[in-house]
Amino acid sequence: MILHVMILDKFLPPFIDFVDKNFGRGEHKYVFITAAKYHFGLTVEHNVEFLHTDEDIFVTLESYMGMASKILLHGLWRDKVNALLISNYNYLNKSYWLMWGGDYYYPANYSNEQLYIMENVPYMVNILDEDINFVRRVYGAKGKHIRSFVYTTNVFKKNRPFSNFDGCSRILLGHSAARDLRHIEYLKRISYKDEGSLEVFCPLSYPKNDLRYIDEVISSGYNLFSERFHPLQNFIPLEEYREWLTGICFAVFPSSRQHGMSNMIDLIGHGCKVFLDKDVSTWSFFSRVGVTIYPLDELNFSPIATNLARENSERIQNYFSEKRLLRDLSVIFSMELGQDIQLEEL
Repeated sequence: MILHVMILDKFLPPFIDFVDKNFGRGEHKYVFITAAKYHFGLTVEHNVEFLHTDEDIFVTLESYMGMASKILLHGLWRDKVNALLISNYNYLNKSYWLMWGGDYYYPANYSNEQLYIMENVPYMVNILDEDINFVRRVYGAKGKHIRSFVYTTNVFKKNRPFSNFDGCSRILLGHSAARDLRHIEYLKRISYKDEGSLEVFCPLSYPKNDLRYIDEVISSGYNLFSERFHPLQNFIPLEEYREWLTGICFAVFPSSRQHGMSNMIDLIGHGCKVFLDKDVSTWSFFSRVGVTIYPLDELNFSPIATNLARENSERIQNYFSEKRLLRDLSVIFSMELGQDIQLEEL
């Protein structure tokens, strides 16, 4: 049995659907460490299990870990799970850390148990070499690197003819309501470039734990752009959102850490001009694979040159393909513990 230990997030129901379709359910068990809830497209028909009480974790989950041939940790979000992994070296020794940015970008926030897991987990799954180097440097992580983007939300699907966006003035600012996206600062910076035609779209549907900040962003946006500011406050189903992104011609991601990778993939793949912080790991990654992106300190809302946009689109299509994801997951699911795996480009 391959045990998937998860929290509830928008990436995960599509991942379960993809694995079910291509690998079947026989070897896979999905456990969400939360009370029963169905969001982001998760339904009763997904046939997952919810565990959250002490008895759930320290009896039921522990029994599953004992039976599992592999434990796939979709993020390190629950201290009780980390404590359980530390309590039995055999559990940790067969664990794979599918890395999410919130797992490791904030060193002061993590418990001693989580720090121990990061240092000693045997496998780390991440498409970004830069982030692997970060956890090795900051946490002394010793695990082997499996280079994969893991989730179906990172598969690029070309769902409209390519466009160079001549005359388009639709700007996406960030991908969520996280404070480190510096929305208000960059609303002001965008306004300095505005001659009365720019439209700014700001996804603010999650997380919901900082409503005061969301209100401040919305107030600032309306003050600066009036009816040309569009806060997106309600969750949009994934495929509908991806289709909506095809109408965005400029995207500004001000975070100083890796954020919104799946958004960037879709946007760049459709010819959008994307602005990133040059110090963030995604800047290095896209530069390394030959994708042209633009620095935050050089905001310029003229369309990307057509030849560069087409070249970007081709590189994204080739790199973030369903074929590659199928290959990667097949290798991860079938590999022997202790085996070295190098998942390079197809």
